[in-house]
Amino acid sequence: MADFKVTQIDDDFDFANLPWWDVVIIGAGPGGLAASLTTAHRALTTLVIEAKDLPGGQPQFLYADKKIVDVPGFPDGISGQELSDRTYRQAADAHVQFRFNEELTAIEDTDQEVEGDVLKKVVTSNGSYLCRKVILACGLLHYPRRLPVLDDLESDAVHYRSPRVKDYEGGTVIVVGGGDSALDAAVMALQRGARVEVIIRKEPSGKADTLNHVLELGGNSPYVGVDCRSNPERRCRQCRAE
Repeated sequence: MADFKVTQIDDDFDFANLPWWDVVIIGAGPGGLAASLTTAHRALTTLVIEAKDLPGGQPQFLYADKKIVDVPGFPDGISGQELSDRTYRQAADAHVQFRFNEELTAIEDTDQEVEGDVLKKVVTSNGSYLCRKVILACGLLHYPRRLPVLDDLESDAVHYRSPRVKDYEGGTVIVVGGGDSALDAAVMALQRGARVEVIIRKEPSGKADTLNHVLELGGNSPYVGVDCRSNPERRCRQCRAE
């Protein structure tokens, strides 16, 4: 027997005029979405605040096309895109409310009390929300800072996250960065027939076995850096060979 009774929020509930929320969750990644399902199915008004323009977190932005095999309930694996879409749809059906492109800036105490709870004030880049409880589900996804020099190109070929397969299959891809996410992106592109150049400012910080996999698949110049020629200690393999 379940340890709680599922209680649905009415379909015509007026979220627009709520004076306060039961729960505000920071982050719409897997953790935030799962938490929102738990609270919403207990008839708690739930608001999820997400800094990016899509839900899903790391599976959505880094592994959209990669089959994830360690998620319970999917013995054959599931892509990051499908996992994100399914979980988001489940949360939306439970009447979880979402605010995208909105960043948390502060969580403040108030002197207001509701049902034995002192309300918190969640301040974001777009406004503020009163709530009884705050759940931080920010995750570990580091989203690259946008660069004006790239944005000025106004190119559909510049991505700040791993693009869909159709955007690079069989083409040439330049991956900037040497962390785990960058090396994973290089592996996925190489496995789909892309020609890959990895540009790293310093030594790679990602897993050694992933770096070796990039090389085995034909990835090129994983140690190239902006100071390659001037700093002998950080010269790429090509320069060392010369």
